[in-house]
Amino acid sequence: MFGVVRLFLTVSFCIAFAGMAFAGQLQQKLFSAKSYAGSRDRQYQVFIPSSYTGQVGVPMVMVLHGCNQTEVNMINETRFKDLAERDNFIVVYPFITHYDGVRLPNCWGFFLDQHIHQGAGEVEDLHQIALEVEATFKIDPNRRYVTGLSSGAGMSVALAVAQNEYFAAAGSVEGLPYWETSGSVSSTCFIKGTFKTISSDVTAMQAEQRRPEEQRAIPIMAIHSLNDCVVNLLGSENIRDSWLRRYGVNPAAVETKDCTKEGVACTQTKYGTTQRSVVETVFYDGKRGDLIGTGTHYWVGDNSGQFADPTGPSASELQWAFFKAHAFTENPPPSVSITAISASGSSVTVSGSTSASAGSIVEVAVRLDGRFPQPQKIALGTSSWSVTFDNLPITRSTCQSPPPKTTTARSPL
Repeated sequence: MFGVVRLFLTVSFCIAFAGMAFAGQLQQKLFSAKSYAGSRDRQYQVFIPSSYTGQVGVPMVMVLHGCNQTEVNMINETRFKDLAERDNFIVVYPFITHYDGVRLPNCWGFFLDQHIHQGAGEVEDLHQIALEVEATFKIDPNRRYVTGLSSGAGMSVALAVAQNEYFAAAGSVEGLPYWETSGSVSSTCFIKGTFKTISSDVTAMQAEQRRPEEQRAIPIMAIHSLNDCVVNLLGSENIRDSWLRRYGVNPAAVETKDCTKEGVACTQTKYGTTQRSVVETVFYDGKRGDLIGTGTHYWVGDNSGQFADPTGPSASELQWAFFKAHAFTENPPPSVSITAISASGSSVTVSGSTSASAGSIVEVAVRLDGRFPQPQKIALGTSSWSVTFDNLPITRSTCQSPPPKTTTARSPL
């Protein structure tokens, strides 16, 4: 049996890489819908810190907005952009852009079966967006992370389950467990919502993670207010309990500490081992709502905004500290990169290298998509590889629309 790692890079037939954006700034991107079910055109923004050089791989954090929001809310109301500037990592802010209309505006489909499985829908679109970012920027394959707020937190959990062989760790702010229904979301402080059982959550996770390489216990941090009236605290408690049961982690906490800040009571609890936690919860005493209010359903402790409150422990700082402590493994997952491109007549040769433990990659396959698609070819070599595509209609006009290239590394398990 083989594990598969896919990286999507961009190659121009005129043999020139696109110039890098100005460092320390946001770059607007457009993701084009792919051929799998449920894929849509999507917008996203990427923050590149001023210290990024492109010479060394840096961490990547994907941050997902909630319902009635856009990626701009997450850019302005969280502090990930500031932390990225301070600590030199890339931040990706996707915008749902288009959806099927059976939900509130701009909600991710964490509760829709067609959007939470590897290879289709929104989960796959977000994975492909991350791969597009890796095609442009040098990302450390050992340090890819995802988090979100509300429905974005629900989708972050879905990505953690469906893509646990890709992301190193995940975060959730006021979120819900995998495969939860929209009935768990309430509109008042009087009704808690209806939640599935932990056993159902675990069964769904196991059904999604059938392959050997998907059995890894991906670490997760769940942040939640005791007074959230939109998503009851049970949402994060169920994330915790389903994770512990799914991955066979001792339910007894290994550490509990006070994270109170600015008078907002807060408790951080760790599960796993003293050396490496698998689950961490941050439960804080947020603002109270009335019977028809939302209570503390917002991003906490960073910037002021429509969906954020700066008072209390910083959700961005807490999660970034958690991410820094949770690289993928001691050995990073396999990665594939382009090192050279050359053209001769109507042929283009693409060369590259792989990064993985010795002997773990047995094959590299390459295909060209876009205006002049070319069938997949098996490259010569593995740690250093090359492949040539012949009889291409190379003209100067092709420089305007560089076609994406897919590389696939296969490793024995």
